[in-house]
Amino acid sequence: MNPFEKLMLQAQGRDVDLEERLKREQATNVERLFRIVYGRDLNAFERRKVESLASALNTTVDDDYVIHLFLSSLQGQAVIHVLNKINETHKAIVESGESLRKIAAEKVGISPWMSWASVVMIAASLLGSIWIAGTINRLSHQLDMSSASSMVHPQAGSSGNSDVRWR
Repeated sequence: MNPFEKLMLQAQGRDVDLEERLKREQATNVERLFRIVYGRDLNAFERRKVESLASALNTTVDDDYVIHLFLSSLQGQAVIHVLNKINETHKAIVESGESLRKIAAEKVGISPWMSWASVVMIAASLLGSIWIAGTINRLSHQLDMSSASSMVHPQAGSSGNSDVRWR
């Protein structure tokens, strides 16, 4: 391997010594790629899987499509494994949440009916506050309109004061 190739491999973040050792061993592309990506050799099961993919496609194990299919199947297995772990964790969290709810209900002595009654009381107080704010806004608007109309049309019998102050 010439110095330029070594420099280019280093620029890509690859290990030059590993690349040289892999070239000397005459490993197949899938074996080299697997060692670079996973840091280990192919298992017997994985080797049989690559060979069966190659024979099913009537090609060699060094074919890029075979390597792609093999790595895709490994990724699929990893995704399924992660999904199973997520499901197990979710179930554990749900179970612990249920047990915590039961413990809290026993400790505090609050029944679910009391919780719902509290929620209804909060909702009723919120609706009451909204109604009160709306009433105050409506009365304020009516007061402003009546005071504005009295300033525009002074009532008869007033002193006719020309010093009318607008708000």
